[in-house]
Amino acid sequence: MTDRLIPTTSKSKISSALAYPVGAQSISQALASAPQYEQLELMFTDNRYKVADALGNLPILAGRYIKHNLGLSASHSMDESGSYGPKWEIQIYTVPKQLCTIIRKAVSEQGFGLLNDWLCEKRSNFWLTKSHEVLLWYSMADDRIVSIARDL
Repeated sequence: MTDRLIPTTSKSKISSALAYPVGAQSISQALASAPQYEQLELMFTDNRYKVADALGNLPILAGRYIKHNLGLSASHSMDESGSYGPKWEIQIYTVPKQLCTIIRKAVSEQGFGLLNDWLCEKRSNFWLTKSHEVLLWYSMADDRIVSIARDL
């Protein structure tokens, strides 16, 4: 286990009615065994979805592998410096403050395991050629975390 926290690259200011369900310390402890641990970055942002979806699911966090495909006008020096990726990031979304405690518990008991499993999957060279995301939602109806993986 490492004492190093995953670096936070951005953290949005939020209203008093919202909260972040997990922090850098709990995420860092939960993902310490992930092969990409040293490459991970955290971003804390306002919930881009603003509300639960029609099924009552709230987005909690997203794990992403970002790999930009270079066009003809891409800068070779920026590519060599790593500006185009690949990079691994975790984005944490805000939740209504009154739900924060139950969502934090669900993320700790289920969500971190789902995210760690996604990070630890064996990847083919083909998979690594484009961007991917796993989005973790909190299902208010079932009181559990639901994950959806997709290409970006």
